[in-house]
Amino acid sequence: MKALIWKEWREQRIFLLMAVGLLLCIAIINIVYLNIPSQVATQSLHEELLRRLDNINYSNLFLGWVILPALFAFILGAVSFVKEFSNNTQDFLIQKPITTAKIFWVKFFFGIFLLLFIIQLCHIVLCVPYSSFKMQMSLPDFQYPTPLIMFYLLSLLIYSSTFFSSLLLKKELPAILLSPLIIVFGLLCLLPLYLISFIILPSEQLQFLFSGIGDDITFYYFPTAILLTSFALFGSLLWQKAISKGIKATKIFFTVTGIIFGIYFVTYTILNISAGLELSKTLKQVKAQGIKMTLEDIIPPPVPDEENAALVYQKAFDLVEELNKEYKDKWEYLPWVYNTRYSFDREGIYYYNNDGKLEELTPEQKKAFSQLLFEDTDSINIFSLIEKSVDFPACRFDIKYEDGPAMLLPHIQKMRQLSRFVAFRTYLLTDEKKYQEAFNSAFVGLKLGESLKDEPFLTHQLVRIALNGIAAASFQPIISISPEEISIKDYQNLIAEIDKKENKLTKGLEAELAFINTFIFKKLLTGNLEELYEGGIFGEPGSTTSKLFLIFY
Repeated sequence: MKALIWKEWREQRIFLLMAVGLLLCIAIINIVYLNIPSQVATQSLHEELLRRLDNINYSNLFLGWVILPALFAFILGAVSFVKEFSNNTQDFLIQKPITTAKIFWVKFFFGIFLLLFIIQLCHIVLCVPYSSFKMQMSLPDFQYPTPLIMFYLLSLLIYSSTFFSSLLLKKELPAILLSPLIIVFGLLCLLPLYLISFIILPSEQLQFLFSGIGDDITFYYFPTAILLTSFALFGSLLWQKAISKGIKATKIFFTVTGIIFGIYFVTYTILNISAGLELSKTLKQVKAQGIKMTLEDIIPPPVPDEENAALVYQKAFDLVEELNKEYKDKWEYLPWVYNTRYSFDREGIYYYNNDGKLEELTPEQKKAFSQLLFEDTDSINIFSLIEKSVDFPACRFDIKYEDGPAMLLPHIQKMRQLSRFVAFRTYLLTDEKKYQEAFNSAFVGLKLGESLKDEPFLTHQLVRIALNGIAAASFQPIISISPEEISIKDYQNLIAEIDKKENKLTKGLEAELAFINTFIFKKLLTGNLEELYEGGIFGEPGSTTSKLFLIFY
């Protein structure tokens, strides 16, 4: 063992001296650059010195942490075994009473220790403070150890891949040029291992293993360490089973690679079949419990036109659109009155919104709005259509469910507009002390939300609850200011309507699950993954998670 170590030291000491000489030359160049006489004015000497110090800092940081470690890793990895081949000392080395495994590992680890030592010299020479030469350098300020460790791991990865490629090609320059391709090839070999680990490992272990999946640097800890180890083990196999016995290394390389991919393929096939069987079993259990899992399960059945409130609502939508266009310039407050919120007491109603425009309404403007809502034909027809629609037995809008997440839902916003229209109408009636009419108007608004109760999406159910909230706000000033104006029968009807309402989100959640799962499974089976990626379903586009998802499939 000592003889092997001494042999490696004797062969590599010239490289170490050259590395030290290169570092000293860089340090001397820095000092000379810092002390070059400047032609600037005396008052600008300080700024010139700071500029030069910044240049030295950035260049030394890049050299000391990126360029030189990578350069030394390439050279050390390439020359360790190639010297044996070029000097024809391979046979002599093998004939010694030392195992081929020991020869390999001594060379491999000696190169690693020498590389780490030279990298430390880089940091010492390029980052040490030279106060006597007017130069002050410092180590990079890493808030976390992750980047620091990754620099060392990447240098070792370059070394191990070049070391491995030198066994294949037996020449320095081709080994260095092939090294990046070896790393890419190793990543391709590693990807199936990731996929299999996602299938077989429990979620708790996956969370630990990929705890940094949102952080690219932390995420690469695992593959970098695995690749480094794989190159070392694979190189040992080539040396012991092929090169030391006079067999072509490429033959062993392709044989082992084929075996690895064969194992991956068989393992993945078995796991895929077992996962499919388990999924089918689980789906049967889920369906037996009445949980909706397919798109067909959640799409509401067709509704005859004569029973469908959506057709009447569409007429109201069109009238609202015409009303907004017709009074866009004259009634600048009209778009904002839909956002009305109230506070009130026995003396009257105080209204406000986020933009404060309602607070600026004068009695004349209120009167003009009242004329618009209660005398304009379109406004009267809008409320009449809403009043008619809320009593229909069913409501089914023309939604293109098959479009998936790209489907359009214009009626949701328009239903909110109708609700706010009714709320503002109720407000004006309350302000004019027409409490019974205001109560009836608010009651129509309360029933409006039920038109969305059969739509199988969480967003729609949340909008339905929001419409109920708008209507509830309309009732509060009526009941608080003049409760005696409302009959007992009306109160009973109000309580009965409230009791009928379903405020749970179970329907929306079940349908959301079925809809999204069906859409994703369909895209996975057809191989059309671009919509999933662009839609950000598996993370933001460009994130590590979404990239990994595309690579896997």
